[in-house]
Amino acid sequence: MRRSFRSWMLPEGVVEAMPLEAEKLNALEQMAIATFSRWGYRLLRPPMFEYADTFVADDKESRLAMQTIQFRDQKSGKQLGFRADMTPQIARIDGHYLKTDKVARYAYVGEVVRSYPAGHGSAKNPTIAGVELLGSASQQADIETVSLLIDFLSAAKVPDFLIELGNVDIVIELLQALGVNRSAFGVFFEALAKKDSERLHALAEKNQLDEKSTALIASLVTFYGGADDLKSAMVLMSDYPAVKAEIKTLYDVLNDLQTHYPGVTFHVDLSDVHGFGYHNGLIFSAYVNGVWQPIARGGRYDSFGQQFVTHRNVRPSIGFSCHLNLLMALSNYQLPSRRVILCPLNQFSTDDKMQLNAMVRRLRSEGDTVVNRFDDGIGCHIDVTHQLEKAADGFVVTKIDK
Repeated sequence: MRRSFRSWMLPEGVVEAMPLEAEKLNALEQMAIATFSRWGYRLLRPPMFEYADTFVADDKESRLAMQTIQFRDQKSGKQLGFRADMTPQIARIDGHYLKTDKVARYAYVGEVVRSYPAGHGSAKNPTIAGVELLGSASQQADIETVSLLIDFLSAAKVPDFLIELGNVDIVIELLQALGVNRSAFGVFFEALAKKDSERLHALAEKNQLDEKSTALIASLVTFYGGADDLKSAMVLMSDYPAVKAEIKTLYDVLNDLQTHYPGVTFHVDLSDVHGFGYHNGLIFSAYVNGVWQPIARGGRYDSFGQQFVTHRNVRPSIGFSCHLNLLMALSNYQLPSRRVILCPLNQFSTDDKMQLNAMVRRLRSEGDTVVNRFDDGIGCHIDVTHQLEKAADGFVVTKIDK
């Protein structure tokens, strides 16, 4: 049954945060900024909306284009769009304003707005935090980016998270080696993402692949696990050097990360090929048991943002973004306890005002929260732990017994 509209309702999929949630969300935002900064990632604050071309110029049928809410600027008549992803904005800023050929590290935190949620139970306006590393195609850059994600999730006290690794180029190199027309790559990627073996066999037959080639493509959905799976995949793909080289690259990244983070669970999945046409090379996601969607997702996108480059080649890039609303619900992080002190103004005389104000300023400067109760005597909608009381030589803070 369709519910009746009320002016206080929010549109379906739109979320807001109440005081305690907002405090925790803000704490996660500040934690992200601090963690990213310690690795050399500089904070950017792109606008909530800008010209729609920033988001849809590359492909008006892309997922990002479909998620971008557009409207017309009443003054210029140009089409504007709310950001559904900050990565294009970072690429624009790097390509047009900062104009460096050196390795650049950027961080961002903020809300994005989408025309439809990314999945069941997702928000249309999630708060995200992420980084972009531009200017290096090095494997060390890949490892740094995944390591930074692990550092942040650990700082946010996300329990028992899992990092899943993949490589889009493994599939691209295999399809090219087998002679599949590039126009058919998209449907193969869709079938692989769904681990649909029946569909893969049908596509192989449609593209006139022989039995061996069909078996190779279908085998990708079986390689899910650890380093041993990658070793087996390299043996199976030994006749295809370019494919084997991409698997070896993924193996090296996995080996390095496992060495540095022995307490973190890593999986590889050769059929996880999200972002075809956007990502190339390494892709990665973070999952928590019991949550179907990733809490963070990232990867390499070396050809993205080319419309912003006017003075040099497109820069190799890698980055990730975290869904802070999901993290907030999963994190074991506790807000630091603090004193919340009630200052009952209605109990003090005007002669006390100067001394009282001085003490309240001192308490607030030391990190305490002090809330006033006015002369009307109405209580405060906040849990107080202490109270200011008059003493013989001034004022004292006493604990309130619950």
